[in-house]
Amino acid sequence: MVLANLPNQLREAIAFRMFDAFMGVPPRDWSGEMLESAKRRAEQVRSSRAAAPPESPARAAPLPLPAYVATYAHPALGDLIVTLKDGGLVLRFDGGQIGDLVSLGDHRFRVTWGGPDQFRGVVTFAARSERPELLTLEFPAATFTRK
Repeated sequence: MVLANLPNQLREAIAFRMFDAFMGVPPRDWSGEMLESAKRRAEQVRSSRAAAPPESPARAAPLPLPAYVATYAHPALGDLIVTLKDGGLVLRFDGGQIGDLVSLGDHRFRVTWGGPDQFRGVVTFAARSERPELLTLEFPAATFTRK
């Protein structure tokens, strides 16, 4: 058994190397093979983005950006923290992944998560007054409540 805090290919490479040793087969460079595979996938993502139609243009958010700044909680997924950075909004899982938010108008924001794949999604805020009370992620599909 190989344990890690986050799923990643290094964990898999270690497990496969252990399987090779257990089975008595010649060792393979699983780490190197998986690294090359990850590089190819990242390049495919970059190429497909270059060929993709342009994204929806950024639009002004209906509230001033500081109104969105808060910690939003989910009972199973923990906290999402929205902060201001360099005049824009940043979304961060407590202790983990970070994404930049760009307003699409109507309390909707495109989030681009950091990392080699730069996965994109949509975040929607629900506001009844001058501050949002709920934050909904498109993926994983979950709604967080403002603390």
